[in-house]
Amino acid sequence: MSLDDKEPLVREPTSADCDSQDTAPDIIQPGITSINTEVANQHSYNSKDGSTEYNGVVYKRRWYILIMFCLLTFTQGGIWNTWGPVTTSAKYAFGWNDGDIDLLSNWGPITFVLSTFIFTWLMDVKGLRWACVITMALVAVGSALRCITTEPVAATWLIHAGQLLNGIGGPVAMAAGPLLSNAWFPVAHRTSVTACTATANVLGIAVTFIIGPLMIRAPPSAENCTLSSINCSCFANSSCEPSKADVASDILLLMYIEAGWSIAIFLLMVVYFPSKPPTPPTASASTIRVDHNAGLVALLKNHRVWMVAVPYSVCGVYAVWTSVLGVNLEGRVSEVEAGWLGFWASVAGMIAALILARFADIFAGHLKKLLLLLLLGAIGSFVWFAVLVAGLVPSDSPGWTVMLYTSYILGGIFETGSTAFFYEIACEASFPTAEGVTTGFLTFLNNVCGLVFLFIFMIPNVDKKFMNWVLIGSTTAVVPVVILYKERYTRLDLDTQIEHKG
Repeated sequence: MSLDDKEPLVREPTSADCDSQDTAPDIIQPGITSINTEVANQHSYNSKDGSTEYNGVVYKRRWYILIMFCLLTFTQGGIWNTWGPVTTSAKYAFGWNDGDIDLLSNWGPITFVLSTFIFTWLMDVKGLRWACVITMALVAVGSALRCITTEPVAATWLIHAGQLLNGIGGPVAMAAGPLLSNAWFPVAHRTSVTACTATANVLGIAVTFIIGPLMIRAPPSAENCTLSSINCSCFANSSCEPSKADVASDILLLMYIEAGWSIAIFLLMVVYFPSKPPTPPTASASTIRVDHNAGLVALLKNHRVWMVAVPYSVCGVYAVWTSVLGVNLEGRVSEVEAGWLGFWASVAGMIAALILARFADIFAGHLKKLLLLLLLGAIGSFVWFAVLVAGLVPSDSPGWTVMLYTSYILGGIFETGSTAFFYEIACEASFPTAEGVTTGFLTFLNNVCGLVFLFIFMIPNVDKKFMNWVLIGSTTAVVPVVILYKERYTRLDLDTQIEHKG
C-alpha cells in the first residue's frame, strides 16, 4: 500500500476551526493509535492524548529552495525600485517628471491589489512551484521589455509595461515566505526563514540604491560634478556633462543586466523548484488546510487577524516612502548620496531583522513585545529624520549629515525588522487557514495603503514635505492596536505539544 492510500493523520478542517478565538482547533484524528512501520520511520504524530507521535523530516534541499525563493524576491524588489534612486537621470534622459517616477513605483501596489487573490489561490491550490515559476516569468518578461529601445516615447511605454508585469509578481514575492518556511523548515527556524524571505526583497531594493547611481551618469550640474566623481569615473569615456543619449545608454546597460539576471533565475526555477518536501517537517505543516475560499471568509470574520492586518497595512506607507527617497531629499543631498543612504538603511534593516527573528525563534511566544519595541523605535527615528529634512535643524549644523544617516538607518532597522513578526503573528492567529492566503491578505491591505500614499504624490504641484509626517502619523496610529491585541500561538502550541510528548 502506498503512503497516499493510508488514513490521514488529521481530519479535514473547516472554517469553524479558524473562527475559534481562544483555543487551538482540534484537528487531530482521535481514532489513530498506530501507523504503518514505513510511515513511522519517516514521521509520527502525537495527538492530545499522546497516543500517536509525529517526528517531521527535514531535507538538506530546503536550503536550496530558500536560496532560490530569496533570489526571486530579491530580483522582484530590485526591479520595482529601479527608478527611485536614479530619479534625476531618468527625468533628464526621457523627459519625465516626478509624476512619472511616482507612477513607476505605483505600478507595484496597483498590480499587487489586482492580482493578490489570484496568486493566493494559486499558492493554495497549485502550490509554491506554479506560483513561483509564473512570478519569475512575469519578472523576466517585464525586465526584457525595458531593453527594447531608448527612444523616449516608446521607452516610456515599454518601461511602464515592464514595471506593471513585475508588480503582478509582487504577491508571491511578498506573501509566500511564511508558506515556504512552514512547508520546508522545523519550528526552530520558522521565524528566521520568514525574515530571510522578507529581507531578501529589502536587499534587492538596497542594491538598486547603489548600482543605479553608480552605473548611470547624473545630468550636468555643478553639484553632480563635485559630488558624483565616483559615478563619473565608472566610465572611461564619460565626463561630468553627459548628453541625454549618454544617460539613456547607461540606463539601457542596467536594463540588460537586470533582464539577463531575471531570465537566469527563471530558468533555474523551471529546472528544479518543488512545492513541498515528500514528508512535512512539522505537525502543523502536515495539517490539511481550510479550503481557499473558506479560508478567506474565515479571515474576514477573525478579529484577531484584523488586529494584525490593519497595523501591518498602515505600515505599508514605509515601503513606498523609501521608493521616493530621491524625491524626498532632492535639493538637500546628491542622488548618489541618497542612494548610499537608502542602501545602508536597507542593509542594516535586513541584518537586524535576521538577528531579531533568530532571537524570536529561540524565545518563542513573545512576538508582540518585540513588535511593540520595534514600532516605538521606528517612530522616534522617523521624527528625528523629519525634523532634519524640514530644516528645523540647519543643514550646515555640525554633524547634520551623520544625524540624517543615523535617523534614516535606525528607521530602516526598526521598520524592516517588524515585517516577519507581523507575518508570523497573523499566521498563528489564522491557523489552519493556509499561510499563503493569510499573508496574501495582509500584503493586499499593505499595498492598498501604499497605493493611496503614492497617488497623493501624483497630484500636480503637491507639497512633498508632508510625506515624512504622514509616515510618522501612520506608524504611531498602529501602536494602540498592537497593544490591545491578545496573542494566540495556535501552530506553535500544536508543534511544541507534539515535541514535548514525543
